[in-house]
Amino acid sequence: MVPRKRWTRWTVLAAALLVETVGGLFYMFGVFSDRLKAKSWPGGSGPNDTLTQSQLQFIGSSANLGGNFAIWAGFLYDFAGPTWTILSGGVLGCVGWLLMWAALRFDSLRMPYGVLNLVSFLQGQAQAIMDIGVIPTMLKHFPDHRGTAIGITKSFVGLSGALATQYYVGFFSPNITSFLLFLAIEIVVITGVGMFFIHAHVTPAGSPTQQRAASKRFTLAYGFLGIIALQLLVTTILDAVDDHEPNHFRLGMAVTTAILTLVLFVFVGIGTDPASAATSINSAESDSLLTKEGQHRHLNLKQYSLLEAIQTPMFWLQFFGFMTGGGAGLVVINNIAQMNKARHSRATSTSSIDNLSDVFVSMLSICNCFGRLGVGLLGDALISWKCIPRPFCFALANAIMALSHLLLLMSPTVETLYVACILVGLSYGAMNALSPTQASEIFGTARLGSIYAGLAMSIAGGSLGLAKGLAGAIYDKHATVEPGEDSKTCYGHQCFQVTFIVSAGLSVVGTVCMCALGWLTRGRYQQMYRPN
Repeated sequence: MVPRKRWTRWTVLAAALLVETVGGLFYMFGVFSDRLKAKSWPGGSGPNDTLTQSQLQFIGSSANLGGNFAIWAGFLYDFAGPTWTILSGGVLGCVGWLLMWAALRFDSLRMPYGVLNLVSFLQGQAQAIMDIGVIPTMLKHFPDHRGTAIGITKSFVGLSGALATQYYVGFFSPNITSFLLFLAIEIVVITGVGMFFIHAHVTPAGSPTQQRAASKRFTLAYGFLGIIALQLLVTTILDAVDDHEPNHFRLGMAVTTAILTLVLFVFVGIGTDPASAATSINSAESDSLLTKEGQHRHLNLKQYSLLEAIQTPMFWLQFFGFMTGGGAGLVVINNIAQMNKARHSRATSTSSIDNLSDVFVSMLSICNCFGRLGVGLLGDALISWKCIPRPFCFALANAIMALSHLLLLMSPTVETLYVACILVGLSYGAMNALSPTQASEIFGTARLGSIYAGLAMSIAGGSLGLAKGLAGAIYDKHATVEPGEDSKTCYGHQCFQVTFIVSAGLSVVGTVCMCALGWLTRGRYQQMYRPN
C-alpha cells in the first residue's frame, strides 16, 4: 500500500468526530420501534403475528449485543490498524440499515423474527467496529489529554441519536423508510472520510507550551459542542410546545450543521501541530510522562494483553461495574416509548404520546452528550488536583443511575420522566466515556483495541439481562390488547415497577465495584501522574 500523508492529530480528531456521528444511531430505536411492533412478522407472538414487547426488546438488545460484542474487531484493530477496522464497520452498517429499510418499506417483504434480530445485530456491530477504530486511536494521539479527548469524541456518539431524530422529524417524518435509506447512504460517505484521514501513529506527550495550547483548543471545542447540544435541546423543547412544527426542526438543523462544520474546521485548522510532528513512539511505550523540565520520561508500567487483563480483578471489577450501571441505563433508553405510554391514560391520543416519545429520545441523546463531555473534564481535573483515580468518577455515574431509577419508582408521572431522562443520559454517557479512558490507564495502550472490545461486552450482558430479559418480561406480564390496537400495551406503574427496583439495586452494586477498582489502582495512577 502506498504510504499516506500523516495528518496532524487534530485533523484525525476531526475525522473521528465525523465517524462517531453514526456511532450511536441505534439510540433512536424508540423512534421506529412502535412501527416494528405494529407490523406483522413471521414468528411474531402477538395478535395478528405482531411483536410482543419482549420480542421488540430482544430486537433492541440484539443491536446492543452487536454493539458491544465485537471482540474480533478489537483484534483486527490491534493487528491491522484503524483503516481496515473502519471499512469493516462501514460495510456492515450499510448492509444493516438497508435491510431494515427494505423490511419496513415493502409490505410484501415479511422478514422472519429471527432475521430482524440479525439485521439489528449487524447495525450494532457496525457502530461498535467504527468506535473501536476511533477510540484507541484518539488515546494514542492525546496521551496528555486522555479524558478530554475521549469526552469530545464520545460526545458525538451521544449526539448522534438526537441529530438523527431531528433529521427524521424535520425532513422525513412520518416517512421512516426514506430516512433509513438516507442513513445507509450517510454511513458509506462517512466511512470513506474516516478511512482517508484516520491513522494510528502514536503522539508523545507535548511540552508544557504545547499542552497549554492543546487545552485552549479543547476548551474552544467544548464550547462549540455545548452550543450544539443546547441548540438541540432548545429545538426539542420547541417541538414539545408546538407539537412538532417541521419549520423549527429545519431551522434548528441548519444551525446545527453550520456549527458542526465550524467545529470540524477548528480542529483541522491551518498549519502544523508540533506534537504531531514529533517523532512517533512505539505503542508499547506510549505511557510516558513529561517532566517539569519538558523532557519525556518513559514509565515502566505493564502493558497488558487481553489474556493477561482478564486474569486480574481490575478487569472484572470494571466489567461488572459497567454491566450493572450500563444495563440499567439501557432499560430506560430501549423502553422509553413504552415507559412514556405507560404513564399516560388510555384516553390519551396515540399521536400525542408518539410525539412526546421523540422528545424523550432527543433528551436522552443530548444529555448523553453532556455526560461524556463533562466526565472527561472532571476526570482529568481530579487527577490533576489530587491524583484521584478515574474509577471513582465511574462510581459517581453509577450512583446517579441508581438515583434515577429510584426517582422513576417513587414518582410515576410524565414530569418525572423528563428528570429521569436527564439523569440517565448524563450517567450513561459518562460511563461510556470513562470505560476506554480508564482502561488505557489501567492496562496500557499496546493492545487497547482488544481490551476495549472485551470490556464493551459487559453492556451486552446488561442489555440482555435487564433491558430485554427483565423489563420485557415484566411489561408483557401486565400488557393487554386495547380496543382499536393490534398489539399488547401496558398502562400504569406496574409495567416497570419491579424493573426499577432491580435496576437501582444493581447500580448500587456497580458503584461498589468501581470504588473497589479505584482503591486497587491508586498506586498505578500515582506512578503515572505523580511519580516523584
